[in-house]
Amino acid sequence: MRTIFKLIVITITIASAGVASAQSEEVQTAMQRLAPLTGTAQVSVVQHRPDGPVAMPATQSHGVFTLNGHGLRETLRFEQAPGDLITLETMFSYDANRDVYRIAVHDDDFGIMDIYEGRFTSDTVLIATNLRSDTYFPLDDGRHMHFQLRWDFSEEIVKFDVLYTTDGAATWHLFYEMEYSHPTP
Repeated sequence: MRTIFKLIVITITIASAGVASAQSEEVQTAMQRLAPLTGTAQVSVVQHRPDGPVAMPATQSHGVFTLNGHGLRETLRFEQAPGDLITLETMFSYDANRDVYRIAVHDDDFGIMDIYEGRFTSDTVLIATNLRSDTYFPLDDGRHMHFQLRWDFSEEIVKFDVLYTTDGAATWHLFYEMEYSHPTP
């Protein structure tokens, strides 16, 4: 009986190792789709305000793959208002079991960590929201502001938009437009 039990445990362990290895490769492949965010990029920033768009000072982003290619960490520091710098630390991951990217964004200003989930809606566009996690920003009038993050990797310059909703995703409004360009060597 002990021999049969040991054989079952060994079989399950070997089978699990094979699945884990295949899943690891799937995750690494999915994460490679985000490779344009790695390295140091020049970032242009436009903030959309009620009185119109305002170009903010250009900045830099630095992205690096982590955890043997299973994660990506990006650091971005920019002015959200003249003289008001904010640093964002963003962690990207891919859940192969659910075919979803998860993105955690943490900042040094509000200290709120937003959790986003999303998928590629085409070969080159990744869209994620914080609706499911409900990590909203509370407004003074009691409404909740949720966000949608949209990356377009279709060109050499990566376009990144942040949209917001205060009506549960019935309408989305452009909040930030950013473009990432890597200096040519």
